[in-house]
Amino acid sequence: MTVLGVVIFAVIFASTFFYKEKVQSEKDETENIFKAVVSCFKNRSFVVFEVLSFTVIFIQTILMQGVIYYFDAYKNVPMAFAYGALGVGAVFGVVLFASKTTKWGVKKCTLLMCVVFAIGATVMIFFGKYLPVALCCFFTAGMGFAGGMYLVPLMNGDVIDYDESVTGIRREGMYAGVNSLITKPAISLANAAFLMIIKWFGFDKTIKTELQTPWAKQGILVAWMAIPAILLIICAFSLKFYPLAGEKWNETKKMLEERHNK
Repeated sequence: MTVLGVVIFAVIFASTFFYKEKVQSEKDETENIFKAVVSCFKNRSFVVFEVLSFTVIFIQTILMQGVIYYFDAYKNVPMAFAYGALGVGAVFGVVLFASKTTKWGVKKCTLLMCVVFAIGATVMIFFGKYLPVALCCFFTAGMGFAGGMYLVPLMNGDVIDYDESVTGIRREGMYAGVNSLITKPAISLANAAFLMIIKWFGFDKTIKTELQTPWAKQGILVAWMAIPAILLIICAFSLKFYPLAGEKWNETKKMLEERHNK
């Protein structure tokens, strides 16, 4: 970790010499912070975005926690193969979404990501102990991770663009703060949920994971994948109410781009 810290610091420090700041020529109008927070939630696209943003943070946390238990419980699934499938899925997801976002739009790409990821998580609950199925599900998880990392920031940008088109103010900081207020608890909830669920299935923390009962091992799969699958399905349905798509929205974005250029 120390080596990583030093290397990452060096990369970031060196890169700052090549940044060109976009100096703000005029001060934006500000408003009361409480009114600003309330107005964020009046933005329907932001509410839908938060459902997805919360889900992505929750899933990232619970999957990273559960994977440790999973490999200890199911020794027949080689870690190298599983992570290899995850990596291939992530690369495939990045290539797919990066190439199709312009044609399909962020909304359709996000819907595809949610559906594929939800199917993979659901199948993993019931058949995750079998190697071929596990590798396929790790592949879909890789696609999901790639989609979450690539599409969520794009959706966030669209939400802020829409707010600017309505209010005339660029409130990136306000939206970032409210987003953190909602998503940070997802980390604690994910950790707590996983541990509570495996306890309900009889997981005994005093013995090794590989020696747990079959029911307790099944509980690991349920705790690991059930809530992510449910949240992803909710996300897929919530996208029905996401308005930032289609020709009208593309015209609005072009108008904003022209305004920014001026």
